[in-house]
Amino acid sequence: MERNIWIDRIRVILLIFLVSLSLFFTYNVWLHPVNGEKVTSQVNQVKDTTELDTKRLFLANQLVRHDTNQSDIVIGNSLIKKVQDQISSMNFKKISQLKMLSATNYSDAINEAGQIELVYPYAFALSDYIKYYELNLDASDISMNEFNRIAINAKQNKLIFYNDDNRSILETTVEFSKAQLTKIINQAGNETIPVVLSQIDNHFMYLYQDSVTLKKYNYIYSRQAQNIFKTLFFGNNNEIQTIDSQAEVTYLGNDSTRLIVNENTGIVTFKETGTGEKSLADSLTYVKVVSKELTNLRLFEKNNNHLQYLMFIEGYPIINDDYKGQISFEVNAKQSIKTVMTNLEAIQVPIPTDATISLKSSQALIEAIKAKNPSIKIENICIGYTWHNLGDNTQVVELVPEWFVKIDDEWRDTSDLV
Repeated sequence: MERNIWIDRIRVILLIFLVSLSLFFTYNVWLHPVNGEKVTSQVNQVKDTTELDTKRLFLANQLVRHDTNQSDIVIGNSLIKKVQDQISSMNFKKISQLKMLSATNYSDAINEAGQIELVYPYAFALSDYIKYYELNLDASDISMNEFNRIAINAKQNKLIFYNDDNRSILETTVEFSKAQLTKIINQAGNETIPVVLSQIDNHFMYLYQDSVTLKKYNYIYSRQAQNIFKTLFFGNNNEIQTIDSQAEVTYLGNDSTRLIVNENTGIVTFKETGTGEKSLADSLTYVKVVSKELTNLRLFEKNNNHLQYLMFIEGYPIINDDYKGQISFEVNAKQSIKTVMTNLEAIQVPIPTDATISLKSSQALIEAIKAKNPSIKIENICIGYTWHNLGDNTQVVELVPEWFVKIDDEWRDTSDLV
């Protein structure tokens, strides 16, 4: 009995030591924040010590296998990355002329049996794709500017780029390991979901023909300290002015920068004026700065002035209006205002749960939406996870799968549409 008492005492002493050590390091981080008086200085330091994995940021969000009279979305552990790695290692030979097809011929080309297709929810610049994935492909004479689908045709040794907007295709002859690609697609544990390529309101999208059952996920989450973002964006600048209101705290840096934190929603907004035109590469600077707590980020939304990087859980994005689990980058060209938005709340530790939810087929969902409002124009459809805090006094968030549709360039959940 006395021995057990001493063992318990040792455990308590060890626990106290570990907690004290953690508090010591936390105190030093707060006492000695990252140096630098401007965002650019802070960014340079982050760049020197942290590598941003752009090859994960720009992965496609769906993989489709086309067999004879059958197409399936295939979901598996790191499956899309493995296929993308195969593309990156290809030896590119010959590039064909750009082809413009009718809607029927375009659909038939995508559905050709034997193809493995990667699908993007946005138009990706071909030059950026070649750059970030380091392809051995010269784009100087390529007439295709953007694409949103890539297909590997193993039978014809081709890699094919598709652009839904103008129904154009660009084919390149390639050399690669067909055996390795087959092994990746057929690896144990991969799940398949039957889909049909459909043209809805002049937009091509894959529709699930059957209902699907997906897991819910529980995570412990935390609300990060405002000083973390203050330091990340301003560095150790002692001249920052703080304006504290009932709902928001605003930090004013120099004449061109400000950081706004909504204490109710946790939304973090950083604005910088007079910075001129910005591009995809410029957004990566800020993704690198604030992405330490956001794993598995991918670019999900992209247009002329807006980029949105979302966290992905088991192949599906986390979608919400409060910027939780995401980083948004916007540019107002007329007023030369650049805006970066994220949230103080971040998921950290998964909690095991067996809870599931069944979603109706996307085919049935669209039919129900159209029956209620025939004038709605649907641009795209996807499954995403919504963020639900389990009560005010818990540190647990529940991620629940739901159908989302894109209408008027905005992703919306379907609860109020059916």
